[in-house]
Order: sequence, then C-alpha cells, then structure tokens
Amino acid sequence: GALLSHRALLANRAQVAAVRPPPITSVDRVLLALPLFHVFGFAAGFLQVCWSRATTVLPDRLDADGIAEVLADHQVSVLLGTPTLYRGLLDLPPSRLRAAFADVRLCLAGGAPLPLRWHTEFETATGLPLFESYGLTEAGPIVATTLTRGRAKPGSVGRPLPGIELRLVDPEGRPLEHAGVAEASLDEFPGDPAADTGTIALRGSNVFSGYWPDGAGGPDADGWFTTNDVGFVDDDGDLHLVDRSSEVVVVSGFTVYPREVEEVLALLDGVREVAAVGVPDERTGEAVKAVVVPVPGAQLTADAVREHCAARLAPFKVPTVVTFSDALPRTPTGKVARRLL
Repeated sequence: GALLSHRALLANRAQVAAVRPPPITSVDRVLLALPLFHVFGFAAGFLQVCWSRATTVLPDRLDADGIAEVLADHQVSVLLGTPTLYRGLLDLPPSRLRAAFADVRLCLAGGAPLPLRWHTEFETATGLPLFESYGLTEAGPIVATTLTRGRAKPGSVGRPLPGIELRLVDPEGRPLEHAGVAEASLDEFPGDPAADTGTIALRGSNVFSGYWPDGAGGPDADGWFTTNDVGFVDDDGDLHLVDRSSEVVVVSGFTVYPREVEEVLALLDGVREVAAVGVPDERTGEAVKAVVVPVPGAQLTADAVREHCAARLAPFKVPTVVTFSDALPRTPTGKVARRLL
C-alpha cells in the first residue's frame, strides 16, 4: 500500500488544476467510467471534479452501449476512462458514436498505455482529440499529460504537470547524461530514444510518503522517487513510455520492451488486441511470447504473426511463442494482467 497523505492528494489536484486551460471547470459534467476504489477513479477523477466544483456522472453500466447512453442523456462534456473503454466504444455504429459525443469537449485516457492504433481510430471516428496521461499511485496519481501541451500527441504522454520535476536515471539511480530535468516551463528538451531511454524519477509535493506499514521505499533525501517505468523524452520535450522495468524481457542479454512488440503486432490486419510477455527459455534465458486476440472471423496463424514481426523487429525481439485468445485478462483498471499470461 502506498501511503498518500491528504497533503499529497490535494497537491496533485492543484497541479492538475494549474494546467492552462483548466481540464475541468465548474460548468463541466464529468463521466467517470472508472472504479472509485482505485486512485485514478477516486483522486484523479472524483476528487478532481470536487476540486473544480463540477458535476460527476457515475454510470451504472460500463459497456459501450451503457456509456453511450449516459453520455447523451446527461450531456456529458468530459469523459475519463481507460484505453479499453475507448476501444470498446469503437464497436458502436459510427452514427451512434458521433451522436453520443455531441456534447463532449474533452476525452482523457489513463491507467494503462494507449495503443497508437486505438488513438488514431478513436479520433477519426469521433472527430475529437484523445488526450493521454501518465501517472502512478505513488504520485497521487497524475504526473504528466498531453494537456500540458494543448494538443494530443499519439504515442506520448506529454509533459509533467506544473510543480512536478521529472528526470531519467540509469539502473543505479544516476541521472542520464543529456536527460536533465523536464519541467512544464521548458520549451526544448533534447532526447534520443536510443541513447536516453531510462527509468523515470520524479519529485514534487504530490509524491507519497513511502509504503505501508513503515514508510519504506519512499522519496530519497532530496525528494526524488524512482519509479519502475521506463521512458524517453523526444526533441519536443514530451515523455514517451517504453515499459515497466519489471516487465522487460531479456533475451540472450538483449533487452526487449513488450510494448514495442505490441505496437508492431497492432499493425497486423486481423489483430484486435495483443500482449507480449517474457517466458522462460533454456537456450536464451527468456523468450518473447505473444498472446493475440484476433478480430472475429480473422484467419491468423502463428507463422503469420512471426513473419510480420520478423520484417519489422530485430530477430531476438520476434515472438517464439504465439498463442490466441478470445480476450486478454485485465485488472479492474484496464491494465493487462501480465502475470496471468
């Protein structure tokens, strides 16, 4: 359990509200398609709406039909949800989807990485930009968002909120050369994915006090907390998530980020969803396993999946194990339950 003080939770609400223009105002009706027992739904959702004196709409149903009905009936102007929510809405007839979003001005995704394909398909279908945020429970939870840039940017989670410092560090916790500290006030921030990929560390008044029960594992003496997330910062100063360091696959000593494999497979016709995980291998230590959810009626084969990857990835990144499933197991907040895979 992450020990979040009232002070830290309120600090994060102030940091979000300091974004210009404000994401939520008192005239907004905000649909929270999120569980309130999770920090995303409770703090970033419910408490943020209270902070802004806006109206909260809590749906009885979380399926696409139920969400579309609530959006229209309650004239919702802001929608907060996980990537899987937005993907599910794409299954609605185009005319109904457009009608449901007639009053919506802001769509925000968080809680899990947003696949590029889903991002593009949603914006094309609705005509609305889909903003993405990055956060973690230990930060109360929002750290960065494309709202800070005023424009959606597929593949990026934007820049840190005002009042939050962010830097990339090596496995020993040392700041990467050239990585510096990303702040909302910076206009340029050099970054090279090949050279500057590192673990994300952050500092701010929103950071937690440590882990229950004794507060161990919290920020260091200088206030910096090192996460388990790996990323890089592009030349525009925008943060890109690569993966969680705990989910990285090491094949014969070479690092494979599951998200890279997943993004490549998402481009293959007939793939609805995909997850890549590491599995034991006697020869290489670990190997890449791909679990693919096909589009209904698609005739996908394991060989086709491997051939597609082999044409776009280094050989050690190509999945050696390919399985097919009707759905991916997920946590209540929409993240893929990789341990089950």
